[in-house]
Amino acid sequence: MRITYLEHCGFIVELNKHTLIFDPNSKLSITNQEVPQYLFLSHQDALARAQILRPCLPRACMVLVDDAAQGIKEMNPCVCLPMQGEQLVDDIRVTTLSGTKGCAYLLELEGKVLYHGGGLHWWHWEEEQDEATQAQVRQDYLHAISALAGRTIDVAFLRMDPRQNDQFYYGAHALMERCDIHSIIPMGMHGVYSLVEECKDLEVMAPYRDRIIALHHPIEQIIL
Repeated sequence: MRITYLEHCGFIVELNKHTLIFDPNSKLSITNQEVPQYLFLSHQDALARAQILRPCLPRACMVLVDDAAQGIKEMNPCVCLPMQGEQLVDDIRVTTLSGTKGCAYLLELEGKVLYHGGGLHWWHWEEEQDEATQAQVRQDYLHAISALAGRTIDVAFLRMDPRQNDQFYYGAHALMERCDIHSIIPMGMHGVYSLVEECKDLEVMAPYRDRIIALHHPIEQIIL
């Protein structure tokens, strides 16, 4: 499995028989044109992204959720999924989990399980939310990921947002506690790549340190 980090929450995952593209922010090109391509858009701005990306990915099947699909359905090939549910897209089993800013995707294909957190995250803002709002945000996130409890995941792309200050790891850690994740790739770091080492240094992350893969710059590649 070859993983290319694009930027922010964007990745290309190349498997033997599939190429998966997650949340790219800008135009890109795929070198391997011999296998099917699937573009997963998870955020509320999916329409704007789709309009930019379709010309450079004419063969890719766009996968997105219905809430973001207005105006995109004519951009064939395209598959619109429910915000919460499970469905086959060709030979890929796709589970969608609803979030406040979009959705997350769990994919099962070629004997692998991949998770991309996308728009599902524990959006805790210490200075901007009162205690009741923080409690509700926590409850909503934990309820959403409860569907994955006990699952084994080969690779998980998990958001770690430096704007959340000391709470940046809450969402990632909660999923690590509930699933057996073999490889953890942080995303959404807004260029603050030192956050990965800060995360590893946390006492609560001790059981997972060896599974967290550091990123250093866009277009970095990881072979798993």
